[in-house]
Amino acid sequence: MSLKIDCTWARVFLRETKSLSKTERIPGEGNAKFAARLLQDGFKIFDEHFQEYPGLHMKREDFMRHYRTIDEKFYNWRSKTEKEAYLTAFSSKNWNEGKVISKEGKKDHSLTSCQACLLFNSQLQSTFPISKFCRGARKGPLTELNTNIKRQCQREPKVTKRKLKSIGEAIYATYNEKCQENFQKSLSDILVLVPEAGLQKKPSPAEKKKMKRNERRQTKKELETKMSQNDSAVHFSLRQSYSSRQVQRMALSFETFEEAKERAKTTPPKVRERSHTASPANIEGKLDQLLADVESWPDGPPNWSEKARMYNIKTRGSDSTPGNGGQLVKAFLQSKRADITRFK
Repeated sequence: MSLKIDCTWARVFLRETKSLSKTERIPGEGNAKFAARLLQDGFKIFDEHFQEYPGLHMKREDFMRHYRTIDEKFYNWRSKTEKEAYLTAFSSKNWNEGKVISKEGKKDHSLTSCQACLLFNSQLQSTFPISKFCRGARKGPLTELNTNIKRQCQREPKVTKRKLKSIGEAIYATYNEKCQENFQKSLSDILVLVPEAGLQKKPSPAEKKKMKRNERRQTKKELETKMSQNDSAVHFSLRQSYSSRQVQRMALSFETFEEAKERAKTTPPKVRERSHTASPANIEGKLDQLLADVESWPDGPPNWSEKARMYNIKTRGSDSTPGNGGQLVKAFLQSKRADITRFK
């Protein structure tokens, strides 16, 4: 009969139901009836013990069928040290006290294919005698041991990718929830920062577009740099005129906004900036008083038009202050190198 119960806690408590049962033999009762009542009482104890954990529920027929198998495994266990360590670690006392296993951890256990036991209790679980042959070495001649080694020893089962995947999912589900609660970050985001994990964050579609755009810009810039280095040689080899070369160069060249700003700082503009005011030499009015009073003006933007009327600022040949009198005041003060930056 193949072993169905894989959970270490269920195995140990299944064996303990025999000692926890308070069933007593009725006078004149046969062994078969007494054993049946003992199993019935043991099933009730087992069912009540794991009633809060659906993964450890068992049908009555399964309990009756597997009770004797589990009991024989423990009875035929040759290594007493391993047996005592196994029974002590997974006793019902440790289960009820909750010191070794938490209430949340109990919900992860199941009767068959228990991933929690495989993940956290694999070392002790491996000592359980799965086959009826003991995995310890037998005494005898070396030739006899070599002949019967395949029959006496059980090969370790090969771990499949599906089982490894289930183990990984159990680990991720356990620690990802804790990372979200404590750090507001998923476990994968934290493992990306660890070089030993060898993980990389998958870029989003927007990030992929940005990376491609930057690569194209870098390639374009490198091509333009190479073309500018060989521009004169190409021009002379093609025997082009300077005007056609200029047209071709402007069509193929590219200048970013930052490069244009840097060029404008070093290259003077070819077109003179248009002025809306008269020449400072043609401005008339109380100019001396204006220069004397400008130092005492408070900081902040003044009313330039009012200042122009106050000091009777006008152009030569006119009788009154023009509409752009404020601009005339500013132009005159700038020509005399007065500090008007504090009036902005």
